Amino acid sequence: MLLPHSKSSLAMSTELAMQQMAQAFDDLAAGCTSGVEVEPRRSGEEMALHLAVARARTAAGDGPAWGCGRWSWAAR
Repeated sequence: MLLPHSKSSLAMSTELAMQQMAQAFDDLAAGCTSGVEVEPRRSGEEMALHLAVARARTAAGDGPAWGCGRWSWAAR
């Protein structure tokens, strides 16, 4: 039984995952501002890099950045 004001294990797990993803974005941003080539060190940083590239491509008018080859939405 949960106490009235306690968080469920799912809520705590989700909160932890969000904190870890935020840290991955912060770490990646710090690497980008250092002036050296960025190499993601963890899967969270790699996902953050993919999301940043996708957003940059969309902002530049190059279309969505996901997909590849004949399935690429950007190639249409």
